[in-house]
Formats: sequence, C-alpha cells, structure tokens
Amino acid sequence: MSLEAPVLEVRGLGRTFDVGTGGLGLRRRSLTAVDDVSFALEPGKVTALVGQSGSGKSTIARLLLRLYAPTAGSIHLGDEDVSRIRGRRNVRRYRSQVQMIFQDPFGSLNPVKRVGHHIERPLRRHKVVPSRQVEQRVHELLHAVGLTPPEVVAAKYPHELSGGQKQRVSIARALAVEPKVVIADEPVSMLDVSIRLGVLNLILELKEQRNLGFLYITHDLASARYVADEILVLYAGQIVERGPTDNVLLEPLHPYTQLLLSAVPNPGTGLLTDELPERKETVFASSAPRAHAALERVTSAAAPPNSDIVSIVRLSTSHLSSLLPERECECLHACIQKLNLESAVFDGTFLPNQLVEP
Repeated sequence: MSLEAPVLEVRGLGRTFDVGTGGLGLRRRSLTAVDDVSFALEPGKVTALVGQSGSGKSTIARLLLRLYAPTAGSIHLGDEDVSRIRGRRNVRRYRSQVQMIFQDPFGSLNPVKRVGHHIERPLRRHKVVPSRQVEQRVHELLHAVGLTPPEVVAAKYPHELSGGQKQRVSIARALAVEPKVVIADEPVSMLDVSIRLGVLNLILELKEQRNLGFLYITHDLASARYVADEILVLYAGQIVERGPTDNVLLEPLHPYTQLLLSAVPNPGTGLLTDELPERKETVFASSAPRAHAALERVTSAAAPPNSDIVSIVRLSTSHLSSLLPERECECLHACIQKLNLESAVFDGTFLPNQLVEP
C-alpha cells in the first residue's frame, strides 16, 4: 500500500445524459453513463481502466479533463475540488496539470503545421518557459520521447512521420506543460503491433522519470497487464472490480472480469459464451453505502435472524477486505466463492429476487 498522497482523486463520480428530444409525444429519458465511480491516481504509478466499448471509459476521461461537467461526485487535484471550477483561466490552470494523449495520432495533429508548432503552442500559451527558451525546450521534449535528431523532427510535417512517431509527438505535447497527471485514451490501439511496445515502454519510462500519475484507458488486457500497476474493471458505468494488475487478471473474482479474459483469443481454451445477468439482478457487496443498505434489507426482512444466509452475507462483507486487503469486487457471488462458503443456500427464490441493487 502506497503511503504517497494521490495526485488526483475521484469520489462518487457520476454523469447522466438526457436521451431524446421530448418532441412528438416522446418521453425524455436519462442515460447513466458513469455511476458512483471512485478511484485515486498516485504519482509514479499507472492505473488501467478497462472495459468493453460503451462501458463509460472515455466519458470518465472527458469528466477528468473537464470537457463534461459531472452530475454527481467530485474530482480532487491535491486538496482542491476542481469539479465545480468556473472561468477560462481556472480551467486552463487545471488542464495544465491534467493532460491527455488521444487515441488517434493521425487526427490529433494539424497536418498543415510542423511538428515544432504543436509543442511550441502549449509552451507559449501556458508560459512554461521564457520565449527565448521555447525552441530549446521543444528539442528537449522531442529528445525525451525518443525522436532524434530533434532539430530535424521539429521541422517535419505530420505526414512525414510514422504512426508511432506521431503518437510520440502527442506525448511530447502533453508533457510540455509539465503536468502531474496524464490520461492516455487507447494510446496504442491505432498503431501497428510492431511499434506498440515502444510507446508502452516510453510510458513506463516517463512515469518513473517524471513521477507522473497515469490513467491508461484500454480494452486490451494484454497491454494493461504490461504497463499498469493497478487495474479498474468498468462495466455499465460502474467499477465492479479493482486491485493489483496481476491479481485481478490471473485470479478474477467478478463474472464480468472473467468474461473479458475469456474473450481473449486462445485456441486451447475456446470462448466463454455465458451471458451476463441483467444489471437489475446484480448483487453488489462492496464498501459502498448502497450495498450495505441492500444487505441490511436482506438480513432484516428476507431471512430468519439465525439463518445461514445471514451469516454468509455478514461474513462476506466484513471479512473479504481482511482476507484480500488489496482487492475489491462488487459481486456477492464472487465474495462467497472466494471465501469457499457453501453456495447451496442460494437455491430457491432467494436470488436474484431478494438480493437486488437498491
């Protein structure tokens, strides 16, 4: 467990979007894209956020960058709550500390501007160095991301670079304002397999050299395992499992994590085809207040006071954290299986009709 204070902390973050126009007699409804998400990014560590397309990964990135305003929860940079900051100057000051590496290196660079321009611009806008030192700093940043000789690279246009070199320019641009946090949204998904490893190694080098907190967003579990210290598994806008990367990927607790791992092509094992239960049937058993409320209803109303189910529910919620101090899993089934408890008590109507999300 790290004793270093997190550089960025998210507490109960939520975002809801209105769907539909409400015209022609259609009812306007809400879509919850992110629901009660909490995590912390520590300096010198890479945290991976994994999940299938549409699970809410990029929405969380946009919330952290203040491109979207959260509808619930808060974002803390150090001791400051930045989720409600207003004004262009305050937002710019925040974004100088939290930078983004975009997924598409081909679309994130202006094709009519030279490479040097893309790195000079943030240096000048944020007044990172005096004007007379801008060119020197551009060359230093290009050298830091492995683009040499920097004088030659700075004079090129984006179309003269390979995909991997373009992504390194994007990384240099993100580093230009000396951020504390870097959000990398699928940074290698559009690169050739042969050059992905170089970009991942660069991320690892930068986190050590500059003590950066990285949020690495991906659906590629292999790259997440290679680069990340901790992994967060996102399903339908909620973090359903978290822990040290090897622990989560080698010994997954939540059915969704198991399903993600089974989807990795492996001719020897085949593909798991079991479907996930509906979200209304999901049993959450974490430290979240809503989970305790659901379990309290079950233990007080749905079962006799001395029944086996009461003992199992209380044991799973109170002792899972002591048996697996670095793991969290929002699934009571997984808790009970991990604790090697008898699952036969769930036969009949007890699940999923009674243990439901509040």
